[in-house]
Amino acid sequence: SDNQILLCFVGLSHAREMTTAVNLWLQQWNVTNRIIAKNIDAQFPRIVNEQFVRQNILGRNCHRSVIAAGQWSAGRKPPGGKYRNVPPTLFPDYAEEVDNVITALQNAKGKGIFLRSIHYNSLGDVKLTCPPEDWRHPPVIERYNSIIRTAAR
Repeated sequence: SDNQILLCFVGLSHAREMTTAVNLWLQQWNVTNRIIAKNIDAQFPRIVNEQFVRQNILGRNCHRSVIAAGQWSAGRKPPGGKYRNVPPTLFPDYAEEVDNVITALQNAKGKGIFLRSIHYNSLGDVKLTCPPEDWRHPPVIERYNSIIRTAAR
């Protein structure tokens, strides 16, 4: 409905999980007739360009949006997927991608859009192999978050 507030979570699996959790809360609070959450897929910060912002965030009339793109930048890519041979995003490249996201948001005149920090992942499975298959270790995620904080100032 036109009076409904739309909360948009931009990212991939973590954005989908956050959307599911927020919608469960909204149902429990009995406010889904006024507020609803949706997820918008974006594997990497470089995907969130001005056209993406205009089409997927502003075009959907998101009242508030939370962007968190960084898990795929550091993580192992699915073996059969189109990104399977893409290496982890180096810190200078990640900084450039995040700066470009902020520029895209400014150029599109997006309002109510927030960048959130990238959260840690458990250190099991492929994160502790040698050589590493997945770079989502706390020091890497902390550096990505430092890049986000610096760029957002």
